[in-house]
Amino acid sequence: MDDQPSIFPDVLWNRIREAERSAPADRPVVLIIEDDPNSQMLMRYALRDVVRTDAASTVADALRMAETVPYDGLLVDLRLPDGVGTEVVEELREESPYWGVPMVAVTAHSLPDESGPFLDAGFDAYVAKPFEQDELRTLVRHLVVEGDDAVDKGRKRVRKENGASTRTEKSARNESRREPPPTKQLDTDAMPDLS
Repeated sequence: MDDQPSIFPDVLWNRIREAERSAPADRPVVLIIEDDPNSQMLMRYALRDVVRTDAASTVADALRMAETVPYDGLLVDLRLPDGVGTEVVEELREESPYWGVPMVAVTAHSLPDESGPFLDAGFDAYVAKPFEQDELRTLVRHLVVEGDDAVDKGRKRVRKENGASTRTEKSARNESRREPPPTKQLDTDAMPDLS
């Protein structure tokens, strides 16, 4: 966030909306799960020319949205008003369509040498706040836009299953599919409270 533009929020939102309107229909869509409106806006602004974005502020909203829209990637804040971001990852990794979709932890806890807890919790990568816009763009471009075959297969499965099926029907179909990777709960109590 160090290189954030020093222009008014209304101007940023206008640029985000314009980028969304002019984006090709096949551009990947990323769900940003962040409760701080300023951080949410800065992430959406940084990614405006790379992917289309949606935003959720709570675990409940994120899970509801992920059930109705086939997201190509998720940026997940770890501390949310109704829980922790790892709950989103754990729940979605149980839904096999999301087993190959990149999920990135966004955290105020800078742990450059200790990415293990994030990866163990089911995340594919993490970004520490404050982040550089170029760093975020590069990461999302690498994981979501240029993704590998496994990720593409997961995305196609999400889109294919996004029809009128209910959560119960999906669960029944999931029993015959490959097990999603195991996830572990990240110990957020051990992290300092930076709010």
